[in-house]
Amino acid sequence: MTTVDLAAETLGNGGLGGRQAWLASTEVQAELAGATLKFREPKTSRMAKEANDFRRIGNSILRKDCEAKGILVRTLSIVDARAWAAAAVLDGVLATDEWPLRLVTRRADVDDDGNKLALFSSIDLVHLLEQAGAMTSPQRVDLMRSWKLAGEALHREADEDYRRLFGEDPPDAQAEIAHKA
Repeated sequence: MTTVDLAAETLGNGGLGGRQAWLASTEVQAELAGATLKFREPKTSRMAKEANDFRRIGNSILRKDCEAKGILVRTLSIVDARAWAAAAVLDGVLATDEWPLRLVTRRADVDDDGNKLALFSSIDLVHLLEQAGAMTSPQRVDLMRSWKLAGEALHREADEDYRRLFGEDPPDAQAEIAHKA
């Protein structure tokens, strides 16, 4: 499932839509439309408030982290803050590979009880698909290889997570040959 804001990022020349033109295809857009969550009150108001709070908290965490590392200070986009808020309000799971969003959701509590938001990466989702029998090992290797060849921006710990979840080194450009051997 996705949100209206996240689905909108797949259109247009900027952002994700500009980097991955195939996302604008009729088939993909139809699938996204069918998987877009529709919210009503009081959830919409609660998510708007949470998004503002999460963005403020997230930007503080990002500023401190970036300054400590001596790198350009990043900020959390409003779309990312809204996705974080939707997952928190719905007691859901957030799936993202974007490092600013992953960093802040790992560090910040989503409630007064100190709970953290459940967080998945693309690697986690591939693992779940394979465990459920919806993907085979060779299909996983082909998918991972295609992501690397396409320069897909996976999360920073992707290779480490791949080793932990699949018990093997992640594929590279030679993966298809090595896996079939």
